[in-house]
Amino acid sequence: MSSIGVPPIPAANSIFLRDRLRAETRPAHDALDTRLAHVDVSSVDGLAVFLRMQARALGVLSECDAGNISKLMIVDLAHRARTDLAVLGHQVPPVAVPPVDAARLHPDAVDYVLAGSRLGNAMLKKRWRSSTQPDVRHAAAFFTAPDYLDVWKTFCTGAGRGDARLPGNETIVTDARAVFALFSHYAADAAEEKVPALA
Repeated sequence: MSSIGVPPIPAANSIFLRDRLRAETRPAHDALDTRLAHVDVSSVDGLAVFLRMQARALGVLSECDAGNISKLMIVDLAHRARTDLAVLGHQVPPVAVPPVDAARLHPDAVDYVLAGSRLGNAMLKKRWRSSTQPDVRHAAAFFTAPDYLDVWKTFCTGAGRGDARLPGNETIVTDARAVFALFSHYAADAAEEKVPALA
């Protein structure tokens, strides 16, 4: 996850749902970016923190409604994160009680956050590629995944073009904030916990 890198647009001036989402989820998005700014994916420890966050959050989101267009991407990226953690010799501690019920999240909210995150993945991928540590470069599954930009384009030309002023969109905005908060929650956990190495 990384900043999409676009300026906020005031919700009052929004025409499309994606514009409203961008404006009204900005604080939650910025909070996640601030937390990840201290995670160096070019180091073994930093990459492990990033991958533990991804493995846990994506694992939770893989239980979301099958109607979201990002479903296959989520499952693939979760698997890649777990694969890289195994390469680094790390376990992924089980999630006791997820902070959100993924099955109740609106599919469009999940699509907005997850598909949009791929736009910022190039910056993180560049940092990962800059590493001189062999273990980091060998943990290559996550950062060699497809860019999945087609999923973002599908969202933007579909649900993202919906009228931002429809009352039902309140749920989508609220749930998108919850998805950002989910990643922030697991980023904090991953940075603080001591994880046993694989035997």
